[in-house]
Order: sequence, then structure tokens, then C-alpha cells
Amino acid sequence: AITFQRCINPSCASISLSDEDECVVCGGAVKLFPLYQPKGFRPVGEPRDYDGQRARGPSILPPVLAFTPSYEDGLRLGAAQFALTSLREIALVNDNKGEMFVFRKRRDTVVVKDERLYNKEIYRKLDQQEMEVIGTGAIGTVFSTDVLSLIITSLPTGIGCHGVLDADELNSEYAVASFSELLRLALATHLDISPDELRVGRQRYLDTNGSTYQIFIADALENSAGYVRHVFNDGNLRDVIYDHYHHLKEKWEGETHKSCDSSCPDCLRNYGNRMSHGYLDWRLALDLTELVLGLPLNEGRWMDKVQKTADNFIALCRQFAFDSIKQEDAVKLTAIVSDNKAIIVTHPMWHKNDGLCTDAQLLAQDQLRANYRNIDCRYVDIRNLLLRPQDAISWLGD
Repeated sequence: AITFQRCINPSCASISLSDEDECVVCGGAVKLFPLYQPKGFRPVGEPRDYDGQRARGPSILPPVLAFTPSYEDGLRLGAAQFALTSLREIALVNDNKGEMFVFRKRRDTVVVKDERLYNKEIYRKLDQQEMEVIGTGAIGTVFSTDVLSLIITSLPTGIGCHGVLDADELNSEYAVASFSELLRLALATHLDISPDELRVGRQRYLDTNGSTYQIFIADALENSAGYVRHVFNDGNLRDVIYDHYHHLKEKWEGETHKSCDSSCPDCLRNYGNRMSHGYLDWRLALDLTELVLGLPLNEGRWMDKVQKTADNFIALCRQFAFDSIKQEDAVKLTAIVSDNKAIIVTHPMWHKNDGLCTDAQLLAQDQLRANYRNIDCRYVDIRNLLLRPQDAISWLGD
């Protein structure tokens, strides 16, 4: 078995290859666990012929790096630092959502007796059998391949924390997951291969300016097929990403795609990334691509929707007896005011803390405080106002 650690802090929850008693990302307390690599799998019940129905199976975590890349001699590209590492380990870890599996011995097979894994009939038969507990841990696999990794370290003021994408910001992981899929599509299109030939992953990374995310894309084939190495060594990585971004931007912002509010099979979703569908958002993918490439952020992609979104939100609030709720201009931004509370609608990539946010946010807050005595202001980005209006309604009603 190989020893991994999982941070017990819910806001971090990172998994890393380490036997240290401190989280390598946040320095918090961890739970150490062994990772076992099964040689194969057997049916527990009676074997039956394949019936043509694909078994989706439970969701598992994205792959994680089992090493620490060195970015010192890497490639600087816009706001990101890239590093290519040859034949190093990545891991697929299934730790049963942090609960671990209990392994039991049955003849020459190891069985996990968990009723959530089987239908009622099979579990009833298993439960009647006496099996010796031989250990607990996670299952997975560790294999070596070429890995292209990157960290974002030079974001403009108002986005991220002193240049890095703040992992604690609400939309950061969604943006990273979405950009990762766009990056995979860009490389696969350039190489004329299936996206399934490449694995993408994300994990927490401790930068000197705070906790952020590390993104990586790797050859899916063990011992590497040379795909990511070929793109990196050609020296045209920026052109590969930019050309695909430009093509997708025209397609995704077109009339035929305007009804997609986050992601769909016509943009980022496919069967291979089905476990990440809830994280994918095509607008965030384009946002982060522009930032990584050093292009101006097209704020209108989101902010042009503010007026309609605010109108719909106010209409929804009035159904819950928010009689005094109204919309108000706050310098360059839009605010929604109800009694002694105000929501300032912001861009999803803008930081929410006063010391790290944009000038437009601060000016909007100052104007509201000048107009209303003792008003409580909160920044709410338009994406979350669209997708989770109940959070803002709950805060206004407290």
C-alpha cells in the first residue's frame, strides 16, 4: 500500500501523496490512509452476460499528482507558469468520500461489505457470510506518464489574491475545472486525437500568496504517448490555446448557444467528464482562458446580463413579501436594496474581500453607505445570483 493524506479541513480537503502529519497545502490536520491498487475485480454475485446497458458507477475524485512539479525553469505564458515533467506519477483515488473502505477476506478475494454498493439481494447474501476484517483504506491506481502542469500567479488587480487565483473564492474551482476542459479540448483538437487520450486534474496548491489551484493535463496512457510533450516542445502552446479559444468563443457566444446558462453537450459536457458536469461553465472557461493568455477580460460576457437578472431576482423576491426591495445604480454597478441591506452585483471573477476587490466595487459600496445610514452591503456575483438566488434571498431575509 502507498500512504496518502487527506486534509480534514472541509475548505481544503486536499489529497496528497505524503505520510506527513500536516497538510502539504494548508498546514492543517490530516488523516493518513493507505491506497491499495487492486490487481483486478470479480463479480460478487452470479456472473451474467453483458446486456448492453453501460454501468455508470459512482463518482470518483479527479486524478491527483503524486509529486510536486518544479516551476522555476518552466514556461511563463501570460498569467500562468507551465512545467513539463516526464514520466512522473499521477493517482486515481477512491476513498469512499472520505469514509474509506473496510476490506474483508473471502477465500482468495477481498470484499467490501457495504450495502450502498450492491442491490438488496446480493448484499443480503454477503451479509450472511462471516468474513475477517483485514484492514481499511482507499483503492485506486498510481501510474507514470508525462504531465503538463500550471499555476496561475499573475492575475490583474481585483481578481484573485495578489496574483494567484484564490481557492477560497466561490467560483474559483468552477473556473479551474472549466478551463481544464477547454485546455484538454484545445490540445486534443491540435493533435487530432480523442479528448479521452488526455487526463485533466486539479488540486489545491500552496503558493506564497495563498492557497490556489494547480491544474495538470497528462497522457492517459501509462508511460506516456508523447502528446503533451509534443505540444510543449513545439513552442506553440500559446497559439494552440488561443486558436481554439478564438474558435470556441465565436461558437459559444453565438445565437445558437445563447440558451446555455452554464454548460451543455454542445460546449463543455461529454460522457468522459460526466462526474464534473456540475462544475463546468463555458463563460468561466473563456474568462480564465483570457486571463491565462494575458488578454483583456471581456466583462460584458457576464455584466451585460445584470439588468435582466436583477429584474428577475426582484420579481422573485416580491413573491416572498420583500415589499421594499428595489434596484439602484451604484456608480458603475447595480445594487439591489431591501431595508437596511444591499446586494452589489459583481463579476464572477472579481474578489469579494474589500482589500482585494476592484475599484468599481469599493465605489459602489461607498455610494450606498453615503445614501443609506447603517446599510449592510454584500458582493454577490451575477453567476450565483442566476444559479442560486435562494442564497441571496436568505441573506436579505435574515
